[in-house]
Amino acid sequence: MIIKRLDLKVSISAGGIANINLETCLKVMKLAVSYYMFLKNTAR
Repeated sequence: MIIKRLDLKVSISAGGIANINLETCLKVMKLAVSYYMFLKNTAR
């Protein structure tokens, strides 16, 4: 029963186009930080 509960996934649908889950959030955060660092380094 405990193993079955661990198999459940929580996700949010973004307008029915894409599922937003933890993996997607982490990818977006990584992309945002990379873009920020790129802009910060090119502004010098």
